[in-house]
Amino acid sequence: MTAALIDLMAGMPPNAIFGSIREEARWWSHNAAPMELFEVTLAALDQLRSKPLHKDMRKRLLWEMWQSLDVDSRAAFLAKIGGAE
Repeated sequence: MTAALIDLMAGMPPNAIFGSIREEARWWSHNAAPMELFEVTLAALDQLRSKPLHKDMRKRLLWEMWQSLDVDSRAAFLAKIGGAE
C-alpha cells in the first residue's frame, strides 16, 4: 500500500529546471553550503519519521549515510554498539 501511495504522490512542479526531483536535489546539493546540507538533512529526517516511507526507501537512506562514513568512523560506531563489520 505504501508503495502505491508513493507512486501517486504529486512529484515535481511543472517548472523543474532539470526535469526530475532527483536531478533538482543533486543540483541544489552540489551548490549548497555544508551547513545548508546539514540543516536540510536534519529537517528532512525529522519529517520522514511521520511519513509512511516504504521499507526499501528507509534502507536506502541508511545505506547512503553508512557509505558516507570513513572506515574509522564506521569502526567507532560498530565498537560503540558492540557489533562487528
